[in-house]
Amino acid sequence: MTRRNWWMCFPSKASTAPTRSLTSRSRPQTPDETFDPKALWLNAEHIRGLSVDALSARLLPVVHAAGFSITPERMQAITR
Repeated sequence: MTRRNWWMCFPSKASTAPTRSLTSRSRPQTPDETFDPKALWLNAEHIRGLSVDALSARLLPVVHAAGFSITPERMQAITR
């Protein structure tokens, strides 16, 4: 089975769904509706899988951008 035949077996809902304009009804009403729960779960699993060194290295630029002056060693101690 070719790739094209494979994709033809699963029609896209996006191509058959009517186009919605951005109105107040299509916007999320609460913060819980803003993000897909599965995406949040996957992101949390990814973060939990990082080592302390990797997580602190990724968080350090964010903390510096927020205006905090913190050393990498202190960031690792906080992340533990």
